[in-house]
Amino acid sequence: MSRHRQKKAMAGPKPAQNTWPTLKRLIGTLRPSLGMIILASIANTLVTALTIFSMYLMGLAIDKYILQMDLEGLGRLALGMIALFITTSALSYLDTRIMALVAQNISKSLRASIFAQLLRLPLSYFDRQSSGDLMSRLTNDVDSINQTLATSVSSVLEALINLVGIFIAMMLLSPTLTGWSMLVLPFVFISTRVVIHFSSRYYRALQQNLGAVNGYAEEHISAQKMLLLYDTRESVQKDFIRLNDDLADAYKKAQAASVLKPITDFLNNLVFLTVTLIGSYLIITGGQLTVGILFSFLMYMRRFTRPLNDLASLFNTIQAAIAGAERIFNLLDSPPEDDTGLKAYDFKGGAISYRQVSFSYDDEEVLHDISFEVPSGETVALVGATGSGKTTIASLLNRYYDPDKGTIFLDGQDTSQLSRQSIRDQIGLVLQNTFLFTESVADNIRYSRPEATKAEVIAAAKAAGADDFIRQLPHGYETILKDNGSNLSGGQRQLLAVSRAILADKPLLILDEATSSIDTKTEKLVQASFAQLTRGRTTMIIAHRLSTIRNADHIIVIDDGRIVEQGNHQTLLEKGGVYARMHASQDLAEPIAVPAG
Repeated sequence: MSRHRQKKAMAGPKPAQNTWPTLKRLIGTLRPSLGMIILASIANTLVTALTIFSMYLMGLAIDKYILQMDLEGLGRLALGMIALFITTSALSYLDTRIMALVAQNISKSLRASIFAQLLRLPLSYFDRQSSGDLMSRLTNDVDSINQTLATSVSSVLEALINLVGIFIAMMLLSPTLTGWSMLVLPFVFISTRVVIHFSSRYYRALQQNLGAVNGYAEEHISAQKMLLLYDTRESVQKDFIRLNDDLADAYKKAQAASVLKPITDFLNNLVFLTVTLIGSYLIITGGQLTVGILFSFLMYMRRFTRPLNDLASLFNTIQAAIAGAERIFNLLDSPPEDDTGLKAYDFKGGAISYRQVSFSYDDEEVLHDISFEVPSGETVALVGATGSGKTTIASLLNRYYDPDKGTIFLDGQDTSQLSRQSIRDQIGLVLQNTFLFTESVADNIRYSRPEATKAEVIAAAKAAGADDFIRQLPHGYETILKDNGSNLSGGQRQLLAVSRAILADKPLLILDEATSSIDTKTEKLVQASFAQLTRGRTTMIIAHRLSTIRNADHIIVIDDGRIVEQGNHQTLLEKGGVYARMHASQDLAEPIAVPAG
């Protein structure tokens, strides 16, 4: 994680601003499952109706059978209620099962949408986000929504149906007691509103801190060699403890703010006691109330308040889901790369022209007024110190980024008017840091041209000088590489990247430190393949070994984002400037690397 990104991860999260719009949008995701939700609602309604009826039967049992000592009638009623309970349980299972399927379908759809969006987003988006935080949105945030939809939606439906059905039953039994029971509702609504207002920001903080912890852990777990080499384990542990403490603090604050259930419990118990006393008084004074009716009413009342208590219990889950959904929707709403209205690049030889190009990262200008020409079929080499801007210049060519000022032309065509993919379809690329997938060696080489035959893959590997070491692997070209090819040396990984580029056979070529991890003996083999690979192609080479670029048609020396010298190898040596000093600092029999950009 870069220091800039790490500071962002450790910074305090902003309060949630879009709780209600996010909730509305999250509810909107249920629309495709409306039919299943209706079926679950029907089952839920039947469960509520049968439950309400069973409570009435219990009161009837007291007045008609228990107080009258009618054991035979009581037995018949008991058998009927057992059948009713079995039916209720079956319908309740159906409701739960349906909502679980609905939740899983929505989670599957969200994961697919998130992954598809990640593939469409520009590279600049990933510069601002840690991979761990993005993984947290794809996993933790989606799981939080899944849990909420599987349980909370059903509970909300049950609560609404219960509130309406039980309210009607209570009114039929005793309007007077019903009026007293309703005293709790205004206080519950007010307390809910207040708690949501103060707690939503803490649940947003909780999800953001969880993403920060995931990002930091993922990056440093994969960097064990660096931790051991530079003995930074103690400082890394301290940073993780700080992030972990922030996560724990956010969780504690979120939990402390969730006082809704204790409040509703207290109010419900207070009103329950009041109704019990009033009902008992009405029975004693001979009012139109019986012991059985009071019993049923108190059961209705407890059932009436249970949905409110359930919602209070689910409050934490709902808030976490809303916070997670907000993060997911923010990702889904991020503008993707858009080539709408742009024309395809019409390749006519691959002439490149940079005209007064400037570019900034995070408002810090890193390229200043860059101008140069590369005629079709020629090779240009970019050299310079670390951070001078060489790789950035190449990244602008294939439109990973667009310049802030100036124009880049390909065959006289303004690249800002050309679709990104049509440009990239013409460019072969070899990076300094090679990424290998958990696939076979052959499939990793074939990644640049999936339709390539095995013979073509082997031919590309031979041209890159990779065939010999590949055949020595346990299963040759079918050896499965894991953990970014950790069982290969750095040079071997880079040879596979060179093999990919050779197999791709693109008319434009970018070699970004393509031989930086290759020993000098292997480099001579690769240089021979490069001579063949670059012939007739417009090529941009970024190199720290000056021996690898001495035959370039044009060499550009970059310093602090500016072109300070340009010419061919011989003219630059004769000039005695920056390039000549760089050349003199390297023992070209065994090249000493000038720091890469």
